Amino acid sequence: MVSACIGTSGPSTTPGGAGPSESAAPSTDVATQPPSEEPASPAPPESTAPESTEPPPSEPESASAPPSGAPSDEVSIAAACSGSDDNRDFFADAAAALDWSVYCAVLPRGWFVGAGEYRLRGGGSLTITYKGPGGATFQLQEGAVCGDADGCAFHGDGAAAGDAPFGDKTGSLVALSDGTWALVVDAGAPVEWVATGSGIDENQFRGLAADLAVVGD
Repeated sequence: MVSACIGTSGPSTTPGGAGPSESAAPSTDVATQPPSEEPASPAPPESTAPESTEPPPSEPESASAPPSGAPSDEVSIAAACSGSDDNRDFFADAAAALDWSVYCAVLPRGWFVGAGEYRLRGGGSLTITYKGPGGATFQLQEGAVCGDADGCAFHGDGAAAGDAPFGDKTGSLVALSDGTWALVVDAGAPVEWVATGSGIDENQFRGLAADLAVVGD
């Protein structure tokens, strides 16, 4: 099993090539990728996502670093994703390795890729976090990420706020008691898609979730 990661803001200490192929990543189950210096509005990552710093002027259990040179045909399927080319490679590799639809964020200016990873073990999972203005965050969790039927249902915490788009899917929106927004697609199923956001209002969160892109479409 292989999982891939995009590192945090420090330089990568892992090989530049990694992704869905076992030969491209270390024998441990996660692949990592060097940090991104580009804003998230260009494209996102895979198992441990690279973190951006300043914007430019205008499963065994772990492997390391996301791919730095996926073929151009793979990169193109993630062209809509926010972040750097390495981030897009990360999503292209994840989409090729996982058996369900992978979504990435298409974010406005001022947002950056934080940390992310995907794993193939146990049905596969992908988690990625983005950072926005004023400490805002937006996170995606996809695949076998909830553990049980209630793991991502947010029962007893916050209030239901109706349905909302998750890219081309529709999920249940919840306003959590700590001010975080959560959107869950297919709650209780073996594969779920979950978006959470903090430091943003309902309209901003709905907009970010609605703009999610399917990698490969």
